[in-house]
Amino acid sequence: MEFLIFLSMNKLYFFSDQFSPRNASVNWDPEQDLPEETEAFFEEYNKLPLFLRFGLGSDLAREKVYLLAKKFDWEKDEKKVGEISRLVRDVFLRNLREADLLLRIKEKLSLFGKERLLFYQNIKKIAFLVKKEGEKEFAEDFFWWPINKIINTYPETLQQKIGYLPIFLENNQVPMMPSIENWFQDYLLKTGVKKHNLLERSRYLFEGENSKKLDSTERKKLGILLKSYDEGINLVLDKRDKKLELEESLKIDQEWLTALDFFLTQDLKEENLFLEKKPLIFVKQDYGKEEKKDFSSFKRRIAQPFKDKEKKELKNVLDLSQLV
Repeated sequence: MEFLIFLSMNKLYFFSDQFSPRNASVNWDPEQDLPEETEAFFEEYNKLPLFLRFGLGSDLAREKVYLLAKKFDWEKDEKKVGEISRLVRDVFLRNLREADLLLRIKEKLSLFGKERLLFYQNIKKIAFLVKKEGEKEFAEDFFWWPINKIINTYPETLQQKIGYLPIFLENNQVPMMPSIENWFQDYLLKTGVKKHNLLERSRYLFEGENSKKLDSTERKKLGILLKSYDEGINLVLDKRDKKLELEESLKIDQEWLTALDFFLTQDLKEENLFLEKKPLIFVKQDYGKEEKKDFSSFKRRIAQPFKDKEKKELKNVLDLSQLV
């Protein structure tokens, strides 16, 4: 088990992963966690948007969990500390809201009345701060822009591939690489240069000669790309690699985030919070960066099973400048 050392009020504390909303145990007793339970948990956890994963694994999240635990003299009780972390985590992972949180606080932590309500307010506040911290860290390494702005700013993204098989543009039998540029050519040739509705987009994705050959994962990536063109929704772009992270883009549901923001800020009374404003001083500062390292490690280059063919002029092929 990894330990984090930080200094506060002239005392040295050693904290286990129970203080991390990302790493806290699945069960009340961390000793009861089975490998398959942990694996299943992280499979679900990794479906969260990247910025929330950054926030849940941040130093700030650990600090706030510690402050809340300390208010109740629980900082040495790893089971109760773990439950605080899980409550924060489950606001995002399990969509826990007021009734669920209040019930868990009563049943797991035996808090009642006003004390339970104040504790609930602090869980909401930690979740709010976790989200803000994650957004700040996310913005250091990623843009969240619509595809038109991405193409305007970084035209090289048009060469990124979706799928592995060649595609064939209308009235042409020359196999083309499945690049974003060629997918847009195919889409606009088949459906017209306009903003398309969901029905038109779905027909293209499932009935188009090229798109129907995609597996479900690649079709979803193409779908969110086309939705960004039609509706202007934002996509995740890696600042360093100038690469569209379409799989990560799929995890960001704007309607869900709007509802989440409303919940986190509703009836939040600052004067009732236990969380101290004076920050703790961490000896180790890079703990929250682990998610970035994990993220970069699973980036895979799309296989190229065939070589690029020389592009030939195609009759009626659209100029992609119409996209921007």
